[in-house]
Amino acid sequence: MGTLSWRVIAVGALAALAGCLLAVGVAAHTTHSSSALQLNVYTSGSVSNYVWGVVSSPNPRCVAGRRVRVYRKAPGPDPEFGSDISLESPSGNGPYTVTAPTGDLPEGLYYSQLRKRDLRPGRRHAHICKGARSNEQVVGP
Repeated sequence: MGTLSWRVIAVGALAALAGCLLAVGVAAHTTHSSSALQLNVYTSGSVSNYVWGVVSSPNPRCVAGRRVRVYRKAPGPDPEFGSDISLESPSGNGPYTVTAPTGDLPEGLYYSQLRKRDLRPGRRHAHICKGARSNEQVVGP
């Protein structure tokens, strides 16, 4: 083989190696998408029957299928009142509802929370939906 063919082979090998390194660099990344959580109380007459709200995010994949936990504030650790999985909706928000087992929410201060979720878990590649905490709502006088 002549000198020119060795140069062509060397340049080709370097180009292939650079392409592989670029592909690994592009594939190995982490993205974070914000999440927001809203909480409302449904009251019928003087009875508060349930809490409801929506999960929202600029990333549509971070909305539906998230476990939303509702807590009632208390001295010490706040007890979990209930939970629901956010649904998919045409509006782009993920609604959820947590109903009081007795049909009437106990008086107190409520909020909802969701944990972060990795849509694509891996050692060098992750798409993270950030966790969120809602506003607080008062039930009762």
